[in-house]
Amino acid sequence: MTKKKNDIIKLVGNLKSTPKVVIFCGAGISRDSGLPLAKELIIAVNRYLFSTTEFHRKLYMDYQEQIDGYYSNIMMEVFFQELKNQLGDSIYDIFNVFKNGEPNFNHLFIAQLVKHGYIDVIFTTNFDTLLEQAFEKVGIKKDNFIVASDDEDFKIYGGKIVIYKLHGTVQNINSLITTLDGVGTGLSKNKEEILSHYLSSNPFWFIGWSNNDYDITSVIKNYIKSFYSHIPHIVL
Repeated sequence: MTKKKNDIIKLVGNLKSTPKVVIFCGAGISRDSGLPLAKELIIAVNRYLFSTTEFHRKLYMDYQEQIDGYYSNIMMEVFFQELKNQLGDSIYDIFNVFKNGEPNFNHLFIAQLVKHGYIDVIFTTNFDTLLEQAFEKVGIKKDNFIVASDDEDFKIYGGKIVIYKLHGTVQNINSLITTLDGVGTGLSKNKEEILSHYLSSNPFWFIGWSNNDYDITSVIKNYIKSFYSHIPHIVL
């Protein structure tokens, strides 16, 4: 990872061009801040649920590998949607884990690129606010950037600094509710149109994203041929 980051730094001098690079980041950028990846969170919640009765505890101990293997392949939003169906809105308390942590090198690196004008659009699947905190740490004031998390926030902002949160944010519980309630239906029309707009016109850096978000992958596949053939991109 260090070598790749050094390679990226060498390319920064070539970034100030039109169209600008768009960053797309996933849970991997927050891992060094102590936040769990989707698979880790699902397994941790599952282990807790299986510990509530002696029968379930024994069942889990006997079949731990199979149970963990099965649930680790489930999309996090699908898992929590099913959990919500069983337990109700109390499951949103679990998402408080994403209020923890401090910005790490990844967040600060992106924030510096934004501060110096190389980047002004970021897409992320992350619920946490570490990017926003990194912006403030490098001197970008809250009034100088937009966080789009609700569906109606997804629009073109004409050169302004924008963080598009495709799956919502812990700072806005309604955005998480919308994400879970929409499981299986794909991205909303607004979100798909904005992501498609940038995919068709700008080079992307994919950083710390596992490509396991089926709602997003389906949109990207629509542009994959032109994206790979004509638009430079980097995957970290």
